[in-house]
Amino acid sequence: MASFKKAAALALVALVAASGGVLAPAPVSALSTADGVITGGPYLEGICWFGFNNAYKMLSDLYAGTDAQTRDFRTVVWRIGALGFNSVRVAFNFETLNQGAADKPYRMQCRDPGAAALYASVTPPGGKTPTVPPPPFTGNVCNNGIPDDTVYGRFLWAVDYIASTGMYVLGASSFFVF
Repeated sequence: MASFKKAAALALVALVAASGGVLAPAPVSALSTADGVITGGPYLEGICWFGFNNAYKMLSDLYAGTDAQTRDFRTVVWRIGALGFNSVRVAFNFETLNQGAADKPYRMQCRDPGAAALYASVTPPGGKTPTVPPPPFTGNVCNNGIPDDTVYGRFLWAVDYIASTGMYVLGASSFFVF
């Protein structure tokens, strides 16, 4: 079991290197302990997003709704950040990442909900409107640019995109295949 954990850890290091090392987009202070309490480092407030550990072969639930608010990957990532989260835990397993071809394309027709609807979806009553604008949406097509070559390539692209927005990405190896 120890050799398997070591192999999994080395694979995650290789994954970070292959993605350009962008899993932690900002420098963080060193972790330390004092009286049994861990201090330092970033304070993470995040979500868990499944998909690379099951048949979706992409971060899941991009099929819900009828517009870019819920169907477009970049818009969903923007909404996660606009809601105040600074990290995404991406569940994956090596069986899924090694499946080769990403047989399900994620480009699809969908409508633009408009900036007002997007801002309303992330602004609590009486709260402040986010200062970062939503990603551009053109052509009534969601998920333009998501790679369709391999599952692993799609995984690296998704991790890189999330990290490029300034959020932390935590890879979580999941041994369960749904």
